[in-house]
Amino acid sequence: SSHNRLFFVEVMGRDVGHIALNVGVGAGAEEILIPEEDLGLDRLLESLRRSKQSGKSSSIVVVAEGDKIGKNVFELKDYV
Repeated sequence: SSHNRLFFVEVMGRDVGHIALNVGVGAGAEEILIPEEDLGLDRLLESLRRSKQSGKSSSIVVVAEGDKIGKNVFELKDYV
């Protein structure tokens, strides 16, 4: 079962986020982290909290490998 899960999917994109954008849109991701835009950890966490409060049982975050937050993507699980 994929319920009550948070998926971080890291894709290629050290300097540009077009692959992450295409993957995120295609997968219906809640957030897409790309190097061209600094989303900020607080905004990401708030978005994931709102998604959970609205009744979603799982979330997908697509991360381009070059994103500032994405560099620590596997540590984010401790904050959620």
